[in-house]
Amino acid sequence: ADPDFRRIGIVGVGLVGGSLAFAVRRVFPEAAVIGIDRDDVTLVARQSGALTVGSTELSALADADLIDAGLIFGTGFAPFRGGPLHYAQEKK
Repeated sequence: ADPDFRRIGIVGVGLVGGSLAFAVRRVFPEAAVIGIDRDDVTLVARQSGALTVGSTELSALADADLIDAGLIFGTGFAPFRGGPLHYAQEKK
């Protein structure tokens, strides 16, 4: 049977995105997992087996079947004004 997703992209492969990449590799072992982040981050993620491809360019995800973001928005964004950094600042 054909896999549901052949190319899966993850933007941000640090703690959150790297964990997501490992889970994706378990569920879809035949899929290519493409991570977008800084070179040093994608290098570690590739060496650990979380990614099959690492890049700094979003264009690497142009033909991905699925894209997710492994990011924590610490400063908040419109219309949501919050996030963990805002919360910590307000608690002071």
